[in-house]
Order: sequence, then structure tokens, then C-alpha cells
Amino acid sequence: MTYTAVKPGKIAYQLSAAPSAYVGEVDALRCLAMTAVILQHCQLLPFGWTGVWLFFVISGFAITSSLLGSGRAKHSKPGLIRNFYMRRCLRIWPVYFLVVAINIIAATSVGKGEIISALPWLATFTYNYRMILDGEIWPANGHLWTISVEEQFYLAFPFLFAYLTKQRLAAALWICVALGPALRILLTAWLG
Repeated sequence: MTYTAVKPGKIAYQLSAAPSAYVGEVDALRCLAMTAVILQHCQLLPFGWTGVWLFFVISGFAITSSLLGSGRAKHSKPGLIRNFYMRRCLRIWPVYFLVVAINIIAATSVGKGEIISALPWLATFTYNYRMILDGEIWPANGHLWTISVEEQFYLAFPFLFAYLTKQRLAAALWICVALGPALRILLTAWLG
């Protein structure tokens, strides 16, 4: 709250809210998504896999809001991208690599040394491809494919915001929406 003097002896109060990209209702959606995934793994909700899709939608919303709110005009293009990657890395990498380290220690301690073969995939955020090609070695790593997908998304998405005009950005996003299902169908047919 800021105070502005109007007349001697009187003070006018002026509220100034700091802009925030936080939307509290998104946390409720995260809770629903998490609950659906857990119920799927407990074999109590056959369509709980939709929680993963909801997580991806939430992530896309959060990243888009973050990039739109970052003030594209205020930053240089490389600065916008650098700031984006710094925020993402500081938010995701410490916990991710801690989970990977704990899982490697746990797996090797119970004689599942073959988990070491997954380490390059885990370290490069390509674990989703490893699971497609070879399946899962250690069940506690099973959910890490989703982080790989998100990190791959982060490789391209900020460049669209930094280097495209608003009109071209809108067109590029609509193209992604249109091509997404077609690409999924083609890949499923090819890999299936």
C-alpha cells in the first residue's frame, strides 16, 4: 500500500497490486491431476492417465503465462531465453537429479545394477525415448519420462516467444495444436 498526501492533515490511500502470474485455481487442478495418476497406479481409476495430460496442459499454461508476463519488449531476445532457462533449471534440476541419484543408489543396493544403463538417458532428459525403446528397469524411475517430455518442450518453446511477432507466434501455436494429434497418430502407427 502506498500513501499519497492530498491536503495538509489528510492522506489518500492508493492500493498498488504487484502483477503476479500465480493463479491459485491451478493448484486445485494439480491436485486433481496428481490424484488421478495415483489412483491409476493403484488400479482404482482406469482413466487416471488423463492426469498426466492435465499436468502437461497446466505446464503449458504456466510456461506461456510466464513468458507472456516476462516483458518481451524489456529484455533482449537472448536475455529472455537465458532468464527462462535459468528459472526452469533452478526449479526442476535440483530435485530431479536428487531423485535420480536416490533411485540409482536404491537400485544398485538391491542388485539392480542395470539401472546404470539408463543414466545417460536420465541425464539428458531423453528417458521417454529409452522407455519406448527398452521399457522400464526400475519402477521408481517410471514417472521421470514426463520430466523428459517437459524439458524437450522447453528447448523450443521460448524461442517462439523471443523471435516471433505476436501474429506469427499465434500462427505457430495454432500449427502446433493442429499437428500434435496428427504426429501422435503417425508415431503410434510407426512405433506400435
